[in-house]
Amino acid sequence: MKRKGFLRVGQWKGLAVLNRLEHHAKHDIRFITSVALDDDTPDKFRIDILRSLDGVGVPLASSLLSAVYPERFTIMDARAVGALHAAGHLDSDNPARIDYLDYISTLMTLADACGCSPVELYRALYAWSDAQ
Repeated sequence: MKRKGFLRVGQWKGLAVLNRLEHHAKHDIRFITSVALDDDTPDKFRIDILRSLDGVGVPLASSLLSAVYPERFTIMDARAVGALHAAGHLDSDNPARIDYLDYISTLMTLADACGCSPVELYRALYAWSDAQ
């Protein structure tokens, strides 16, 4: 991923850490994102690889992954986690206390049961959270 695209996603999802993201050299961003987004990289390592960049947390890492692999990843943020917790599907409403792989497994199971994509379910959870 090019630095400009990386910073664009950072501006959208991680505005509070944008100044930290801007300090990364373009070759560092390209290297880390190329490893994380490589087809041969196991899914269970992708979030942690992206998080090796200062300022990248799970919400931003999951946003990057969902843009490239929308059938396997979706965004994890406080609104979606809170909605899943309120419905009894997660043990906490704090994203920092939820493992991304547990979150995505729960989301995939629910999306399959509802007959929708993970992204569609994420959007529904987000909308429900906004309506509360």
